[in-house]
Amino acid sequence: MRDTPFDSRFKRTWSGLAHNGEWSVMRGAATLLAAVALVIGSAPAHAAGTDPCPGAVIETQPIGEVGKEVGKLVVHYSPERNGTNCAATVATVETNEPKLMTVHLAKCKFSSTTTCDEDGPANEDKGSYKQYAGPVLQHDTKGKCISACGVIEYRGVLYTAATQPLSGHCQ
Repeated sequence: MRDTPFDSRFKRTWSGLAHNGEWSVMRGAATLLAAVALVIGSAPAHAAGTDPCPGAVIETQPIGEVGKEVGKLVVHYSPERNGTNCAATVATVETNEPKLMTVHLAKCKFSSTTTCDEDGPANEDKGSYKQYAGPVLQHDTKGKCISACGVIEYRGVLYTAATQPLSGHCQ
């Protein structure tokens, strides 16, 4: 499969955020999720202004630049299922046009301020959406760290945000 310009720019951006570069794992997880979605049926429509994740908000990062927010990365935590984290990339610009959006959520083997060595496959949702990408979930995160990244391409510009620090939250 040939990468689109969005794929290539996302790879460079995610690598630039000190990710450990396991793109093949992310692509495999995305392919698996797409196959499961086709078997189960189409996902519900993304409703305007909704927060798609269960649990309490533990972090929100703006996506955009100073004075021009185009969206936000929202990360949640719930104690259900031995700890569940959820992430979504939510557009805040009011357009009826779909935007290329991605949300990526990984469970880390260990934590540092600059990296997350992924513990198993990350969960990712990437596509063309009007309101949000996701939600994506990681279960069994109690006592583990997670890392999340959100990307929105808006009017030809790629905007990103990640959990701070990059290794994210440890519950």
